[in-house]
Amino acid sequence: MGKSKNDNLGSFVDQVTPEPKLVLENFLQLDVLGDYLKKASAEQREWTQQMIDIALSCNKQEEFLSVGEQIALNTLRKLQILV
Repeated sequence: MGKSKNDNLGSFVDQVTPEPKLVLENFLQLDVLGDYLKKASAEQREWTQQMIDIALSCNKQEEFLSVGEQIALNTLRKLQILV
């Protein structure tokens, strides 16, 4: 049985449409982070570190981020740690 001409369409689209990458417009405010961590509890410091790890590992534009990634970025912005 012959292949239809559309069998390879998905792989073709994947190759010609690069995955949107994160534009590096977000910066950590280390002075604000330091001040926050001085006042934070151990649990708050742990959560903040996890959110920073998530933010730093994001490699897509914001509209393609998961809900967890969006929450981490938005929380860090609200704390003015990320701008």
